[in-house]
Amino acid sequence: MDEFMGELIGLLEDKKEEVRTEASTAVAGLTGSVDGKELLERTSDKLFPVLLRLLHDESAKVTAQVYAALVNLSLDENACRSLLSLGVVQRVMEILRGSSGDKVHDNLQLTAKLLSNLTLHQEAVDQLLQKGRGPLEGYFVSWVVTAIVSETAEGRGEREYFAGVLTNVSQDKVGRKALLDGANLKVLSEEVMLTKTQSDFRRESLCRVFRNVFMGCAKDGTVGQVIQSGSIEACIVLLASRMEGGDASSLGVALPPPGAAVEARGELTVPCREALLEGVLCLAEEEESREVLWKAKVPEILQKLYEKESEQEINEILERCADIFISNQGDGEDEVGTVEEIQ
Repeated sequence: MDEFMGELIGLLEDKKEEVRTEASTAVAGLTGSVDGKELLERTSDKLFPVLLRLLHDESAKVTAQVYAALVNLSLDENACRSLLSLGVVQRVMEILRGSSGDKVHDNLQLTAKLLSNLTLHQEAVDQLLQKGRGPLEGYFVSWVVTAIVSETAEGRGEREYFAGVLTNVSQDKVGRKALLDGANLKVLSEEVMLTKTQSDFRRESLCRVFRNVFMGCAKDGTVGQVIQSGSIEACIVLLASRMEGGDASSLGVALPPPGAAVEARGELTVPCREALLEGVLCLAEEEESREVLWKAKVPEILQKLYEKESEQEINEILERCADIFISNQGDGEDEVGTVEEIQ
C-alpha cells in the first residue's frame, strides 16, 4: 500500500493535467470510505502538503477534486488536525481573497463546506480570525459576510455554508467583535429575513449567529453596539412572523406582505425559534437591552408565541423570559401594561 500511495502522490504532481485530474479524482474517491481515509492518513505527512499545493492548480477539474477530498478529510478528527497544522485555513483564505473569475465560482460551495467543517475546531477559528495580527484580526469575517450575500436563491444556496462558518466564529469573542464592527450584523439582519428564499440550514445558522452575539454581549461589553446594530429588531420581526397579522399589527410589528416571497408567511423552524429565543433570554437579563425589549413590546409578543408554541423546550425558554420580565416589571411600566405569568 505504501508503494501504491507513493505512486499516487507522484501522479498528483505530474506535469500533464489529465494525469493530475485522474489522480486527484482517485484521492477524492478514497475519502468516501473509512478504509480509504485511513489509507490516505497513513501518508498524510507527504500527501496533505501536495493536496494543499494543488488548490492553486491551473486546472479547475483538479482543484474541484482536491476540494472535495479536503471536505471529506476535514470531517475526520486526526486528518483535520493534520491539515490545520499545515495552515489549510490561511491557504484557503488567501485563495478567496485574491480570487476572481469562474474558477472560484466553481469551487465556492466546496470551499464554504471546507471552512465550515474546519471551524468546528478552535484552532481553525483562531487562524481564520488571525488572532494577534493587529489590524488584520477579525478582518476575514467581513469577507465571509459579504460572500453570503446573493441576489438569487441559487447563489444563496451555493454559499450557505459560509453561514455555518459565521456560527462557529461567533462563539469566539474576537469573532463577535468583528461581526459588530461596521455593517456586518446589519447585513446579516437583512439576509435572515423571511423575504429571502434560502435553505433551513442557512437561516438556522444565521439565527445562531444572533444568539451567540446576544449571549456574549454582556461579558464582551458590547450591549450598546448590539442595540445600535438593529439586530434586536430584526430578530423580533422574525419571531413575530409566527403571529397572526392582526396581532402583529396591534403590537406595532410590521410583517412582510403575503406576496413578498414564497416564505414570507412561512414558519420559522424549531432550531430558528430556539436560537432566537435563547438570544432574547440573554438580552432580557441585561437592564440596558431589556429596555429595548420593553419598548418593542416583546413581553406581549412572547405571550402570543407561547399560546401557539407546541415545543416543550421552547416553551421553557419563553417561561424563563416571562419570569425575568415579571421580576423587572417596574422597568417597563411606561411602555406596556402588566405582564401576565405564562404557564
